[in-house]
Amino acid sequence: MSPFAKMVAAALTPVMKAAGFRKRGMHWWIESKETFGFLNVQMSQFGPSFYLNLGVFLKGLKEDPPLNAHKCQVRYRVENLMPDRAAAHALFDFDRGGFEDDERLELVAAAVRDYALPFLHQCATLDGVRTAIRSKPEIGNYTSFDGMVFLGLKSPKS
Repeated sequence: MSPFAKMVAAALTPVMKAAGFRKRGMHWWIESKETFGFLNVQMSQFGPSFYLNLGVFLKGLKEDPPLNAHKCQVRYRVENLMPDRAAAHALFDFDRGGFEDDERLELVAAAVRDYALPFLHQCATLDGVRTAIRSKPEIGNYTSFDGMVFLGLKSPKS
């Protein structure tokens, strides 16, 4: 694990633990009656930047939930929930100036508290997932076809 990944994980672990999430490696998850919510730190292969991936696994559609965000029916990134994507890209790239490491990590933790956790808590129910997709249709573009049909947001014949 890169030193950057270790710093990000160390900054996020207390935030995620306080929100009731469990941790395995660079993955955090929480289970509700109808879904599993995931947050995953993905380091870029091109340098010291990273992505915060979100995933929602819809129980009832498949039996065996993954332990990571990228195999969920609903996938999204924290940067897409933030109002300024350019600022989010700068924040999530250790090569970009303007931040001391401690300040950057505090802002990353704040982004998770302010954007990722509300999204994942909303998606703890199927109605919440539907509402999230209806209020921000772009999320539907990152939702599997089977997931959209299961949620009643697409016809199986589409």
